[in-house]
Amino acid sequence: MLVLSGPSYNELRNEQLIVAAITSQPRGLPFHVALGADSGLRTASWVQPESVRAISVQRVIRQLGRARPETVAEVRNRIINFLRDW
Repeated sequence: MLVLSGPSYNELRNEQLIVAAITSQPRGLPFHVALGADSGLRTASWVQPESVRAISVQRVIRQLGRARPETVAEVRNRIINFLRDW
């Protein structure tokens, strides 16, 4: 999961994070966002901006990697475009 919610949301103490799913299966979908090798993940992975949800902070066990700020911004923009266009 890629955490999309920012510090101001995360500090609300509602015990939830807004996240997008990540897959290691290349599906060739133009709206998936590739995570670079610098993300720290072991395999090539793609963020799925069509799969966003809120999860409990208790489900987060440990951090496996870190996306660049530009990657997070791109995922957020694609989500906004989904909401605008669909």
